[in-house]
Amino acid sequence: DDCAVALLAEMEKVLAGDGKKVLLAHLPIAAAQALTERRAAGWTRDGFFPDIDAALEWCEDRLIAEENAGHGCEKSVVPFEAMDMLAGFDVDEIGLLRSIVEVAHYAPGEIIVREGDPADSLFLLARGLVNVCLRLGDGTRQKRLATVAPGVAFGELAVFDGGTRSADVVAVLPAVCYILPLAKFDELAARHRGMRTKLLSNIGRELSARLRRADAEIRALEE
Repeated sequence: DDCAVALLAEMEKVLAGDGKKVLLAHLPIAAAQALTERRAAGWTRDGFFPDIDAALEWCEDRLIAEENAGHGCEKSVVPFEAMDMLAGFDVDEIGLLRSIVEVAHYAPGEIIVREGDPADSLFLLARGLVNVCLRLGDGTRQKRLATVAPGVAFGELAVFDGGTRSADVVAVLPAVCYILPLAKFDELAARHRGMRTKLLSNIGRELSARLRRADAEIRALEE
């Protein structure tokens, strides 16, 4: 009604003055039309989202864009030896890994890893940004689980059990990946036993950090 529209319009105006934007999710069609059709309300359709996940993703996209602007994810390439997953490997071990690594380039929107594909490689992102997405329901909707930045690996669960991929990974920006085929890594690790221990230790550290971030996010949402 008019009173509700006026209250929302005033709230939007006050928050806009502080540099904040109001997003509305799960809004009935009739309510969205009422807000956009009344000029005094000042609402535009870019503030309406079908659900909370879509609204959160809109916010995340802008935070990621701001972060990317300061770090140049599109331009600089992280050297192979500087990847987080190779912490603790010595020069000789890195040389052996480099001899079996493949380098692949991906365009924005290109699927790097598809849910259900064989999990036979470890990916190390050298440039760009990628989203890890989970398909929902009938496959027409997706939820973004994480955004991976240069220097970080993805698909690391393949090292533990092989199996199949549990989510899609899609390039957001032009991406460059170092791909470590696990079959070839197993051959190396059979001759250089310390390499497997180091890789598993690094994966464990990364998974632990992700779990802590997930705990913090859940706690923040509950509070």
